[in-house]
Amino acid sequence: MSRFLASALGAAVLLGALSSLAPAGQPDPNQSTWNNLVGCSPKNTTASVSSRYQFQGTLRDGAGAPIANFPAAQLELDFGTCLNQSTRPANQIAADADSDVNGVVRWNTALNFGGGDPCAVRVLVQNVVFKTLAADQGLPNLSIDGGLRSVDQGGDGLVALGDLSIFQVEFVNTGTRHDFRGDLGPTFDGLTALGDLSTFQQHFTAP
Repeated sequence: MSRFLASALGAAVLLGALSSLAPAGQPDPNQSTWNNLVGCSPKNTTASVSSRYQFQGTLRDGAGAPIANFPAAQLELDFGTCLNQSTRPANQIAADADSDVNGVVRWNTALNFGGGDPCAVRVLVQNVVFKTLAADQGLPNLSIDGGLRSVDQGGDGLVALGDLSIFQVEFVNTGTRHDFRGDLGPTFDGLTALGDLSTFQQHFTAP
């Protein structure tokens, strides 16, 4: 084999190795998608699976392709504008794990804290705001209002009768709605209904 051919082959191998190490497409806020609301509970890891809160999104690059294996530490929910009492360990909560093969990012175990709040919540990717989840606005009729939902409305780390009392006030409320107090989900529909009471009960009775 000639020296020239060997050099060419060596260069090709090197380029192939470098290309395999090239970073994936950069996350694009216009292509990435996220849930519109988020909830939390100090019993989010022990309540029945169907009643647990989960927030998720899909991370995509500028071409719309999903980005896999993006570091969880760089994917955060920012609760910095939330002022009510809470057992949240920090204002910025990282995702449970790196994005999966389809670019999906999830917060589930990470939502294991209490504290309802009328605040807006931001989705951060590498400290850049990719989405802002709406704050409570007292929207009329069947609009789905914003704010941080929690079965532990008082934010003391307990799902207790005091929290049920707050739910009951919203349940019979005929004035300005505050969905973050009554639309407990985890499928948020803008209503304070018996399904939300069931969610409360499942967290109330969880170990």
